[in-house]
Amino acid sequence: MTNSRPHALGIDTQPAADRAKPGVSLDPADWPAYRQLAHKMLDEAMNLVEGVNERPVWQPMPPLAKQALAEPLPALPQGAEKAAADAARFILPYATGNISPRFFGWVHGAGTAGGIIAEMLAAAMNSNAGGRDHAAIHVERQVIDWCRSLFGFPEEASGLMVSGTSMATVIALTVARNKALGANARRSGNAAGNSPLVAYASREAHSSVARACELLGLGSDALRPIATDDDFRIDTRKLCDAIRSDKAAGKKPFAVIATAGTVNTGAIDPLSDMARMCADEGVWMHVDGAFGALLMLSDTLRSRLAGIERADSIAFDFHKWLHVPYD
Repeated sequence: MTNSRPHALGIDTQPAADRAKPGVSLDPADWPAYRQLAHKMLDEAMNLVEGVNERPVWQPMPPLAKQALAEPLPALPQGAEKAAADAARFILPYATGNISPRFFGWVHGAGTAGGIIAEMLAAAMNSNAGGRDHAAIHVERQVIDWCRSLFGFPEEASGLMVSGTSMATVIALTVARNKALGANARRSGNAAGNSPLVAYASREAHSSVARACELLGLGSDALRPIATDDDFRIDTRKLCDAIRSDKAAGKKPFAVIATAGTVNTGAIDPLSDMARMCADEGVWMHVDGAFGALLMLSDTLRSRLAGIERADSIAFDFHKWLHVPYD
């Protein structure tokens, strides 16, 4: 179930008598007590991170904790103290496990202690970054500009900070689709074109690429899976053949998704060859760099991403190698 409104816990820091008064503030009724509670919970968070080596990598959530969370919708406020106590007892101890240095599953970043402070400040600011002129907007623009410079993109390049590469890929392929369909795409959607749109990615590409095609209303069949070579990189000859075959059949190739670090093996597609081919064929080149795009920060490994600067769009994560906390 989705809802455009923020989710809220059934907690209240106002006494019942005050809640009945008109014009009552949302501030805590007792700031010193609330400050003490906030410091206590910050200590709980720090204890969790500082003592991570002393605990198992992962602890299954016991039935008692699950039952505690499965209570009916509260009809009355329960108070910040109870909510904080429940969080410390039933939630904090049972995280994914990726904060442990002994966690080697998947491609999860571990987060950092500094991220706790950043998340706390962000919550205090409570910024709506959809517009206007305030600090959060300028922070986002500066980070995007740093990324633009890192990948050698032109000064007029733009970007967005979103939840991760999966959502970023949806946005990038939306731009690619709109470019292919022209000015009527925003009004008419996929019906703006006379030919079926098709995209291309290796068989090793992340499943989110096919999901993006589904969300765009193209359907997963619009994504052509291309075979790989012995190193699990996309076979550019077969990619070229597929594009030209679809063109001959009256279809419209609109995007090629290259992978800079597959989840299965870490393979990096031949980005320079793909960029050249996309330019020749007039097809948008998107790079899924969730795993490996930040090799650009390494003087030793940067050369493996040669050609990424020629991509039309890039999607990558801060929450993997940079260990920024997941949003």
